[in-house]
Amino acid sequence: MTDSDRLEALCAWAESKGWHVDFSPHEDEAIGLTRTINIDSRRKPRQQVYALCHECGHVLDDECHRERLLPSEKYYSDTQVGRIAQIECEINAWRRGWSLARRLKLGLDRRGYTRAAVNALSTYIVI
Repeated sequence: MTDSDRLEALCAWAESKGWHVDFSPHEDEAIGLTRTINIDSRRKPRQQVYALCHECGHVLDDECHRERLLPSEKYYSDTQVGRIAQIECEINAWRRGWSLARRLKLGLDRRGYTRAAVNALSTYIVI
């Protein structure tokens, strides 16, 4: 399976959930109000696949928000609890994105996906 095939499968999945995927030179994000997932078109195709898995993971995490350790309304507060809630949300999205990739049989490399997740998650941690 090529990265183009993987992106196509992920876009089809997102559309089946009522979300639109837009590839443009903007930051990766899932916007709940417009049900739009933005993926940075400047990334290499494999990195776009990892990012789209992650953003689809946010879609899935929003459907399962009751399972979170911290309430989702804490995610937006600029407090220690808010920052921890944000990290929890990001980790959940990476985990759910990996599960989705497996369910869709995308044949992704676990080590590559984990590396992308660690790189992204490290931006939330100040040492």
